[in-house]
Amino acid sequence: MKIDLEKIILFILVGSLVIMNLYFVTPISDNYWQYLAARQILRNPSFLWQTNITTGIPYLLVSGPIYQYPPLLQLSYAFSLLVGLGPQLIDILSIIIICYLLYRMDKKAIPIILLSFLFIRLSVQGGIDIFMLMLALTSFYFFDKKPLISGIFAGLMPLVKGTGFLYLGSWLVAVLIFKRKEIFNKGFFKNKYFLAIILSLVILSPWYLRNFILFKGDLMSTLFGFTPGRMITDLKGLDVGFQSTQPERYWFDTTGYYPVPIDFLFYLGIIFTVFNLYRNKKVERDHVFIAVFVIAYFLFQAISFKMVAIIRYYLPIFPLLAMQIPKRIPEKYLKFVYAFCLLFLVLWALNLPKYSWNQMDSQLAPACKQIKSTIDFQPVYVKAFQDLYVMYRCDLNATTQNSSKWTLDFDQGQLYLTNKTNITR
Repeated sequence: MKIDLEKIILFILVGSLVIMNLYFVTPISDNYWQYLAARQILRNPSFLWQTNITTGIPYLLVSGPIYQYPPLLQLSYAFSLLVGLGPQLIDILSIIIICYLLYRMDKKAIPIILLSFLFIRLSVQGGIDIFMLMLALTSFYFFDKKPLISGIFAGLMPLVKGTGFLYLGSWLVAVLIFKRKEIFNKGFFKNKYFLAIILSLVILSPWYLRNFILFKGDLMSTLFGFTPGRMITDLKGLDVGFQSTQPERYWFDTTGYYPVPIDFLFYLGIIFTVFNLYRNKKVERDHVFIAVFVIAYFLFQAISFKMVAIIRYYLPIFPLLAMQIPKRIPEKYLKFVYAFCLLFLVLWALNLPKYSWNQMDSQLAPACKQIKSTIDFQPVYVKAFQDLYVMYRCDLNATTQNSSKWTLDFDQGQLYLTNKTNITR
């Protein structure tokens, strides 16, 4: 009986990622923007379509998750919170769908994806990037099989984040290259790919029409969700403090923030893609997506546009890069490659505790009970290094300092709750 090594590794990958996703606490603050925004949507759905945002949770309005980001991920988390399963439901479903589709497209790529610490870390810690990868891979999978479904998922990408336009642009380029004969004919309006293009644009249009109205016709603000002035301010912020040494925004990591200075899969995949193109002299659909993303990444790095010069924004092509590598490895050597990749999974799993807040969570859990019993849902100003996480974990009615009735100071396990007359420790 022939052993299906790829299927065994598939189960190992899905099982380990799901278990780690449930166990490790993410330190990515953006996740808690999404969670808090999802809870706000459940409490006040009009928060989504307000064009003059003057009400709601003041802290959220200052930070601006809804103001800046499109709402699809927040809506998905809101549904997950509504049924009482927490945001991990969306992350786990994304992991399962990604691994299943990758197995269906090219099962030899399943072990190769383990070369990427970035993919493992983002899968375990969840959030916006792994969700975008799920949508992108679904769209890619149905490109030939179900054009309309492919178009729907391509149109959903910009509803998660503005960088989703990069995938949508790649998808449009691929359609025009490989399906142009089907589109450019007398009956083009009946063609599935033409209809898929229209459908993708219709799906994203309500949110970006909202932005167009909100920003009074400014095109850049409409696409990115904030004004050019805000963009300049954010770019300046990337040059100071921790952000100035954030390894993600450079060619390679010199700070020790990650176990390795570069993402192996990203760079190896590019090398194998170029080699395969040279040997085969044939451009395939996955090459188009890889080319658009890679050119964009190196261009933004070259001009030091740090806002998008970050490898994790290019995660949608990681499975496609993983498919390129086994194409040039002889079958008899694949089992050794698989063993090498599994070794990387173990290495990444052993490193993940360094990037988790499990210890902080164990300290915060009992503190949340004390906080809620004292202040219930009264307005509170949170002073903590990871304030967004504290707000989410304790389900607080967070507000600005001037509007609050309480001040919560939580740092290194020490809890202080202050109102006008009392101090509780």
